Amino acid sequence: MYLADYHVHSSCSPDGHLTMADMARQGIARGLDEICFTDHVEPMEWQSTELRKPYNWPALTEDFAAAQAAVGQQIQLRLGMEL
Repeated sequence: MYLADYHVHSSCSPDGHLTMADMARQGIARGLDEICFTDHVEPMEWQSTELRKPYNWPALTEDFAAAQAAVGQQIQLRLGMEL
């Protein structure tokens, strides 16, 4: 059986608390084969009608690269987004 979770939010999302590396480690510990990080990239501020400032793509991609470096080939990591 192949286990994957394609809807997880890291600390790059307003409702996430863990770094992608920490989430990848937890996924490995729980027997997952694959994770897709789908942090919120909505055009509006969380729980508001205000337009969001430009999204911090470098922070998101740096966190993803750090997670890949931390876990190597132990789990397949993918980067997506939730709109």
